Amino acid sequence: MKIKRSKGMKALLSMLLIAAMLVLTVMIAVNNPAASIAEAATKPTISKKTRNILIGKKYNLNINNKIAKSTYKWTSSDNKIATVDNKGIVTAKSKGVVDITCTITTPDKTIHKVTSKVTVREPALYFAIKNEVSALNLGQEYDLNRRLAPSSSNDKTTWTTSDASIANPDSLGRFTALKEGTVTITGTTMSGKSDSVTIKVIDKEGIVTNQEELDALVGSGAELITIKTDDEVEFDIKGGKYLGQTLKVDAPNADIKNSGVFKVIEIIDVKADTWYERAIGNLLKILDKDIGIVIASYASVSIEVNEENAVLRIENNGKIEEIVINKESELDITGDSKEDVPVVVNVPNIRIKTSVPLNLVSNARFELEVLPGGENTTITAANKDVVPTIIGNVNIKVVINDEEETVPGIPTPPTGDGGYIPGPRPTPIPDPKPGEYRLNKDLNQVASVKVEFVPFGLNYTVEADMLNTLIGFLNDTQATVNQWKATTDTTKTYGSVQVQVTGSADSLTKQLDFLTGDIMGRSFDVTVDPSDNSVTIVGASLTFKVKKLSERSILITPALSEDVLKFTFTYK
Repeated sequence: MKIKRSKGMKALLSMLLIAAMLVLTVMIAVNNPAASIAEAATKPTISKKTRNILIGKKYNLNINNKIAKSTYKWTSSDNKIATVDNKGIVTAKSKGVVDITCTITTPDKTIHKVTSKVTVREPALYFAIKNEVSALNLGQEYDLNRRLAPSSSNDKTTWTTSDASIANPDSLGRFTALKEGTVTITGTTMSGKSDSVTIKVIDKEGIVTNQEELDALVGSGAELITIKTDDEVEFDIKGGKYLGQTLKVDAPNADIKNSGVFKVIEIIDVKADTWYERAIGNLLKILDKDIGIVIASYASVSIEVNEENAVLRIENNGKIEEIVINKESELDITGDSKEDVPVVVNVPNIRIKTSVPLNLVSNARFELEVLPGGENTTITAANKDVVPTIIGNVNIKVVINDEEETVPGIPTPPTGDGGYIPGPRPTPIPDPKPGEYRLNKDLNQVASVKVEFVPFGLNYTVEADMLNTLIGFLNDTQATVNQWKATTDTTKTYGSVQVQVTGSADSLTKQLDFLTGDIMGRSFDVTVDPSDNSVTIVGASLTFKVKKLSERSILITPALSEDVLKFTFTYK
């Protein structure tokens, strides 16, 4: 018996058959990828999909997997940047980016197009590492960057390293300090210019324990320096802007003189009353329990108090941009500056004593004692509840919600009657007098002095023998003075300099004639004054007096700026 199929049934069977064939084809392709790979392997490709070429240079772009008897047509998207001949040789003309395309027609008329993106670069006549550094902290990220000339150059730089385990720069000269050690990184341009920098990777905290180690890291590139020592030492932080560096100080027995400007300075612990600020623009974050700060007349600073129960003594002879008090603490503010000191109080139970005018913002209730000199203090309070308790024989202007009133202080009781008596004030470190030179060690520890007369580029080093004689005079050493008085005519050699000394017996004034050296032929009258601890030197046109002020300080008059006369001391 025949089964009669409808047209609809035939159509359904046809669709099922086509679907089955498609599935089978996919399964064959998946389970037998070799055919697809073989086809791809034989398909023409270009030798470089991207390429950098210097202006005026040539490069041959080859075709891989060439098919016999095919034709090849090369074209450039911009002949002003680069041209290409019929063999695929590219000539770089001017700076820019261009597509070099090869159209391939096979014998069976199949067309393949392959393209290389070519960057034409202007060669550099000069190349240097822009951000050279000598040290970095472990884990610090850094970008060396580069400097090219002419400025229009887009020469490509390749960066290499002497030790990839310490630092391994990327194509732009950026890297992370991976471990402690010393590494040399070199940048080389396509045009052959190169520059190198050697970097020491130090610990994460950048710990230093003495002046030499500190000097090596200040300005080095290390983003964190930590002065950490229990020794009784003095640190003199050199002047300069180090805005990429944070300085931490944890040295409970150290004296600090700071002339450098840092990103921020965190004072964890120093010897009481020994921070002398000589820089302009620092932010000091106070984490010390007991500290005295003296601000030089030419310095400016901002201060944050971030330590609970801190006692802070400030002598302001310069400018305080702002004091922000974030922890319960006690402040004693004095100084010669007549400028108002802005103070923001953010927590209660603060005690402030001032003999300079303050511009206070009160966000919490605290105690304020106003001494003579601080009468012009003003207060802006968030509300009546945070107006401070004012102690002193004063009337203080208080502003609350733009309304001004005068608040009288509680009269200060006589000393000993229970009045608020603060802790000891800082022993001031006065500014150097004009012509005063302060030493890092005692005078008898000076090994040599380099004297530079800047306008004429002259310099002279006073060596140990001559220096010891001068120190003997300044110290009023009897043996040295007696020997000087007894001298009538003698010639001495100090290092490479020969000097003749002549004069009357028992006289404290002698004539010095320089027989050799840079100032050969010059004569000076030298007078030693033991009662004044001084030596006066009279030349043809100038008279100088050198006077001992203390074991670590001498005074030279008349005072000359470092643009004229400069002294560099080295120590034993």
